[in-house]
Amino acid sequence: MLHSFSPRRLLQQSAAARLLVAFVILVPLWLAIQWAVLLS
Repeated sequence: MLHSFSPRRLLQQSAAARLLVAFVILVPLWLAIQWAVLLS
């Protein structure tokens, strides 16, 4: 797999990884906000 190294694929994987990180950060944040709104 290393011999077929292409920057475009790496870029796509990087974008997907960033999207995943954003999802992991934003979802708990959104849930915390929803919870705070419900409790107030």
